[in-house]
Amino acid sequence: MAINAKERLEVWTYEEYLRLNDGRRYEVINGRLVQMPAPGFEHQKTSINLASLLL
Repeated sequence: MAINAKERLEVWTYEEYLRLNDGRRYEVINGRLVQMPAPGFEHQKTSINLASLLL
């Protein structure tokens, strides 16, 4: 069952968060659902550089 995250105003539980199925990134902070932005270019570049150092 997909939940429309934008229509919810009350407190979210972890179980409800797990049922989200819209392909977006979210976090539940103090019971509020917060949509997280996609990583930016600098974040991606740093992740690649770090991974290359670890491998």
